[in-house]
Amino acid sequence: MAAENARKKAEEPALSDEEKAHAKGAAALLGKMEFQPMSVPPSRPPRTNKTPVVRQAPRKVPPEIDAMVTEAWACHRAGSDLAAVLVARSAIADMLANCGAPATSDDLGTALTRLVDTGRLMPSTAQEAGRLRCLTVVRGHPPVTSQETEALLALVVGILSELYPGGPDI
Repeated sequence: MAAENARKKAEEPALSDEEKAHAKGAAALLGKMEFQPMSVPPSRPPRTNKTPVVRQAPRKVPPEIDAMVTEAWACHRAGSDLAAVLVARSAIADMLANCGAPATSDDLGTALTRLVDTGRLMPSTAQEAGRLRCLTVVRGHPPVTSQETEALLALVVGILSELYPGGPDI
């Protein structure tokens, strides 16, 4: 359209020869640009093929792990915090072994971080586990308090719900 306007202007009789020459040159230049494709930058970067995320079907809590967690809560309600902690630690070790990250009872934190790396646990869960002193074995540490036991049992329930989103069989 601009090239047509420049051609019409070049043909006007009121223009001098010099102005007509400039108008013809402009029309020729615009005519060349008229039919050349312009490269348009993409509005977004090209898509890359992502690795598909494989979701696992909701798994049910194995009955033996469910029984151990229930026993840990029963021990806590009965006032035996040490027994509750020991049973809860055994339940965590069994959950880890069931998920393919077996660990000894004194190395539960490392196995939990391995499950974070595989995407089975959230990083906040492993960080919370790292803050609990009753999750590690230390010779001669003071007796476990009721608050520590409650924190550990809450952590066990959190791990249970992340690893087994299908819940227990009732």
